[in-house]
Amino acid sequence: MSRPGRGTLEEGAWCVGHVINIEEHVYDSLMGSSEVKEEMLHFSRAMYYVRMKLAEIWLQIQGLPIDSVYVRNYWCIVKHFLSLQIHLQEFASMLERDGLTDLSRKVTEVYKETISLRKQFMEILRKAVEEEKKSGEKK
Repeated sequence: MSRPGRGTLEEGAWCVGHVINIEEHVYDSLMGSSEVKEEMLHFSRAMYYVRMKLAEIWLQIQGLPIDSVYVRNYWCIVKHFLSLQIHLQEFASMLERDGLTDLSRKVTEVYKETISLRKQFMEILRKAVEEEKKSGEKK
């Protein structure tokens, strides 16, 4: 499989991140009647499966198998990076809207730094998966 471009990887990251945000909002809304709670729990489970499908695709285009011990163990860190990036982008937009342009620029710089850190983490994860393949640790 050929390596996708940076735009494809980032767009995939945004897709997964938005699904994570939907799950967060659904979880936050688990108030009210028992019937509504039950329906929201079912909805939350459905969103979880959507996220996992998207995550698997996103990981595959980066050459990372979802069944890797390392990918399974460290997926939560990746998930938090993706969610953080979505929230930072929203935060910067809100600051800009509120006329706090200098602060918005600072948050945008933090956003760019987190993209770089996520990429570094993904590279470390990729190396761990390669070592896993060589040593036959895959479970």
